[in-house]
Amino acid sequence: MRTTFYSCIAAIGIILSCCCLFSCKKIQNSPYVTIGYVLINDSLYQTTDVPLHMGDTLYMGLLLQGYDATLDYFQINVDRTAFKDSICGDSTELADIFSPYSQPEKGHYLFKPNITTVRAVWALTPRYEFTNQEKPYQVDMIIKSNATAEETYNPFTRSFLVSPPDTTSVKPNK
Repeated sequence: MRTTFYSCIAAIGIILSCCCLFSCKKIQNSPYVTIGYVLINDSLYQTTDVPLHMGDTLYMGLLLQGYDATLDYFQINVDRTAFKDSICGDSTELADIFSPYSQPEKGHYLFKPNITTVRAVWALTPRYEFTNQEKPYQVDMIIKSNATAEETYNPFTRSFLVSPPDTTSVKPNK
């Protein structure tokens, strides 16, 4: 009698587990932006709070991850009156990753279907020499996937500062 009872309970447990595994599977990992390295021209920096002079180019190695979820979009918010930015790479490879509906001039990149992970290099150059600029510029990188993570985690935002150079310490050449 007990064997039959426990067998029935075990069978019901297996059936419910299988139903949950196959019908309730939802992707809950939030997407993530990892900054692998920061270069100014050819010098490696250990921080993202870096001074940027006219003629410098900041390169940032990025890893955009959706984990098991596919990536929807990647948005870069930066003061485009002060900076010019772009995702660097071979145009054919970038066309395989990003939708033609992307708007790189606005920092808005739409992913093609089934893209879950992207390695990219982002470049930032100043449009003019900063003078009398005291506050650093904020850069926000926002990534969204089709994961069902809570709204506070999807989209995910990574922010950092780009500092104007300290013009008080720069002496003009005479």
